[in-house]
Amino acid sequence: MDDFNLLEMFHNLDETAEENNVTIGGYLVEYNQDGKKLIQAVGSINVFTIKDGTTIICKGAFSDIESLERIIIPDTVTCIEDYAFQGCCNLNNIIIPKGVKTIGKSAFEGCGKLKAIELSDTVEFIGERAFGCCHSLEKITIPESVKIMGDGVFDGCSSLKTIIFEGIIEKIGVIDGWMRFGKYGPICGEYLYGEDWEREMTEYGYDIDHHYDEDRLKEELEEERLKWRNLKILIPFGEEEYYSKLLNHYYVMKTAQPIDVHNYSLTATDEDIKNGIVDEFGVVYSKDGLRLLRGKNIIQYRIQDGVKAICDEAFTGCESLKSVKLPKSVSHIGNGAFRGCKSLYSIDLSYVKYIGQIAFEDTSLNKIFFPVSPEHIGDYAFSNCKKLWYVVCFPNSNQQGIGIFNNCDNLRNVGLSNVNQIHDRTFEGCISLEYIVFPDSVKSIGICSFNGCKSIKSILIPYYVNEIKHYAFKDCTSLVRVSIGNPNIQIESTAFEGCVALREIEIPQNTKTKFRQMIPNYKDILIERQIEKECMRVRVIKHVNYDLSGDDMSLDPKLW
Repeated sequence: MDDFNLLEMFHNLDETAEENNVTIGGYLVEYNQDGKKLIQAVGSINVFTIKDGTTIICKGAFSDIESLERIIIPDTVTCIEDYAFQGCCNLNNIIIPKGVKTIGKSAFEGCGKLKAIELSDTVEFIGERAFGCCHSLEKITIPESVKIMGDGVFDGCSSLKTIIFEGIIEKIGVIDGWMRFGKYGPICGEYLYGEDWEREMTEYGYDIDHHYDEDRLKEELEEERLKWRNLKILIPFGEEEYYSKLLNHYYVMKTAQPIDVHNYSLTATDEDIKNGIVDEFGVVYSKDGLRLLRGKNIIQYRIQDGVKAICDEAFTGCESLKSVKLPKSVSHIGNGAFRGCKSLYSIDLSYVKYIGQIAFEDTSLNKIFFPVSPEHIGDYAFSNCKKLWYVVCFPNSNQQGIGIFNNCDNLRNVGLSNVNQIHDRTFEGCISLEYIVFPDSVKSIGICSFNGCKSIKSILIPYYVNEIKHYAFKDCTSLVRVSIGNPNIQIESTAFEGCVALREIEIPQNTKTKFRQMIPNYKDILIERQIEKECMRVRVIKHVNYDLSGDDMSLDPKLW
């Protein structure tokens, strides 16, 4: 996009400067006469250090040097121009040093082995497709200094799972661009078909002589879109509204929480760890004994009494860890504290008040019970827990994140109480979830909250629910019947999109005209019935006897 071709805002380049050719070890590196511009590198280069004093890495300087594995950039460089490292397919690590302000268009595009990218806090501009097709890239942090990002900066980054924005981006391109190219051609914001598609295909150099089935094309494009369903975007705390408008699209968003919680930090710094106390198992605690800073990959562990917080990523990736015993003093569990502990099946969270983002993502927990509600459960806290099949939760505040049980494939039973809303994507992808009982307290059912729950057959929407948002029950392919009690409810037209088995939507009397306008695709299956307000109320759980070591925790309908 021309709006983002802003390199001239940062540098007035002298294209006629006299060049000075330097031959080093069998390959050629060209600098200009004063040595401030690296113009071109030619030959088989494996590792290269750019000389101090260089300020600009020129357009296409290292383009298509497939042998390049490592590049060391001095902090005198201020600008990495367009295509500078494009096609360096074996480049596996890059550190953008302090001083760099501009990263040009497609600067690192096609660096397929690039696993880590560290951006300094001086970068202000990232050009179109700057990191496109970096297939190995899983996580990147955009520093607060970045103000402008072009189209498709992460286009084709098929392994990308997390993007962290540390500050406010003033202008950002078509974020969909990071998946613009599907198997059969480009995607740019909305799907393109017919003449529009052919025009885009031609523009990007695709061969359009072959005939492609349009239905198959749509399937391929939808597959591409679904690849990004679990992309997590972390934003500064308190900036949800701003980023919701800036990134106004279908993709997942996460909200970064404050670093300091209840007067102690959940972030363990290098200094904290250096000065920490190490126990006999190699687990590191803070000097005051209030925080567990770093865990160890052991089979089971009992956390010391008096500890109040388990810090961010303390046990991340400890795949041998099966069981953790928390003392009653632990009230806070940080972001990603047990993320990727694939063997972890048992932990008692009875006294925990704060659970951070992705705290237990991708663990083997099979049951979760909160006899006392946590004050906060972060985004995706229990996502991708493939063995989780039973949840009873009593959240008594609005401090609950999105996607908490996202993609818990085996989740079958859920009990909720005192819930004001089902947040966006809470049960998305829970393909084994057969039924859900909404308590009276629920007022809102969020975006994609039950998207892809293919085992749900019927839904009772209580009288006090006043809104059902976009894609709330999308692709619930076994859903046959829905009962709605509130005549004043607001339902987005896409709420039941893809519910191919839906045969009946029961609504209050004298409301058919209104419901036909809200959900026109289902106007022929609307059935008016006399529904008493009290008949649409649901009793909440009063008491549950539970045993975390037992196998029988199925819900008793009499408890509702």
